[in-house]
Amino acid sequence: MLKEPLISVIVPTYNYGNYINFTLDCVLSQHYKNIEVIVVDDGSTDNTAQVLNNYCQKDDRIKYFYQENRGLSSARNLGLEKSKGDFIQFLDSDDLISDFKLSLQIEAFREDPRIHISYTKCFYFIGENTDVLFAGLNLSNEDWMPKICGQGIDALKELVISNIMPVNSALISRRMITLVHSFNEDFKSLEDWDFWLRCAFKNGFFKYLSNDKAYGLIRVHENSMSQNRSRMYDYEIKLRQDIETYLTEIRPATQKDIDRLRKINNKKIKNLLSIIIANAGPFDFDKFKQLIKDSGFYMFFKSYIKFINDKRKIGSS
Repeated sequence: MLKEPLISVIVPTYNYGNYINFTLDCVLSQHYKNIEVIVVDDGSTDNTAQVLNNYCQKDDRIKYFYQENRGLSSARNLGLEKSKGDFIQFLDSDDLISDFKLSLQIEAFREDPRIHISYTKCFYFIGENTDVLFAGLNLSNEDWMPKICGQGIDALKELVISNIMPVNSALISRRMITLVHSFNEDFKSLEDWDFWLRCAFKNGFFKYLSNDKAYGLIRVHENSMSQNRSRMYDYEIKLRQDIETYLTEIRPATQKDIDRLRKINNKKIKNLLSIIIANAGPFDFDKFKQLIKDSGFYMFFKSYIKFINDKRKIGSS
């Protein structure tokens, strides 16, 4: 009988000692048993260490690593460095996955050897109530995730518009990790979107798994609904500038495809800049200097004119 491939479940955590037991319990109760659980404590100051030491004594598949606080991407990267699995599941320390998610995704990889990233639906829940689930972070039932089966342009035409999945949706092959290596630690927000984009630019094959028994669960806290939007806008500008660079390197692709993606990306940058300018006000010159540095003077100028025109239209209506 062939040995089941090893899955490394990487759990970064920071001061979630009151939630991480739920996360670990859901991993240990997986129908798929050949797993290792790499928990990276990113400098917690609560009871996280005590909780994790108790779990390590109960199940030797759990491995606990501590680092001084360096951020989520750094913690995930340390987990990757310590992992030995043929497949990687990222799971934040307050989130969950369904009991059959990993076994069904391994089955999907067996059935279609093209796949680098298998991903599933995700639901959002409030507090500890997993009986009431929502399709979107805004607690709506709008199904926002695109169902990709492809690579290259097929994946990028969705990823250039927006992120396509939460991080716990995916099961990622080691082959893909070898190509992209790690999360970009310069990103303090949108780091998962950046990761999927780099996978796509490395020609990773994405395939959505539609199965009611395979899904991720994301816990919504009160502060999740009031995220620092300004910070996210700034990082999206950075991400979209990186897209512009990647587009010059994408192969295989026709010039028509590249031009279409570039047009979408530039329109998104222009709209983002207009929003940032509106939030900052017309005379925040320090902010404007940073925007010019990040996006270039021409793009900034076009967005500033759009902001002025939009403001004039509102004033005259």
